[in-house]
Amino acid sequence: MKVRKPGDSVRLLEAIQYINKTWPWWQRNHGARHLIVHPGDTGRSETVPEARRVTINSTWITHWGLTQDCPRSGYRGSHRPDKDIVVPNWLETGRVLSRSPLHPLHPDDGEDFKLEMMFAGRICGGREAPNATKDPVCEHIKINVNNGYSQGVRQDVFQHHWNRTGFKINVSNPTYLTE
Repeated sequence: MKVRKPGDSVRLLEAIQYINKTWPWWQRNHGARHLIVHPGDTGRSETVPEARRVTINSTWITHWGLTQDCPRSGYRGSHRPDKDIVVPNWLETGRVLSRSPLHPLHPDDGEDFKLEMMFAGRICGGREAPNATKDPVCEHIKINVNNGYSQGVRQDVFQHHWNRTGFKINVSNPTYLTE
């Protein structure tokens, strides 16, 4: 079940109601011994309070391990270390990973990536380009400014590496996987 947006929490609540009516196991342990796999960006904190309340005894499997609120970004702590499980976020890496000389199936065709780091995607939280001459790099954007986007990691990487040899960082790149 996808529980990514607050509106998706309604589906989680409906699923729990269905389980309660159909099988006795949820109520027997008040949701304990049940797993909820959550692929969203910020874990349990993306759900509405009612969904968090009825799943308080359940174990959440997520890639979000923030245990305390992060004032810089506005992200809320969500992970409960003694109850929840953090797993790596699965990304389909395809050609990128197989081109690495460290990959066991790496073809010896002379087409190794020459870059130490390549990133194409949002940096300021919107589609606006960052300003490399300012600190913070997204300060010039007055509408929908989100200095906490990516907890500031994308902005810091851009600021320190935007013009560094071996690094390619830009807001969009249609040929990302072929470079």
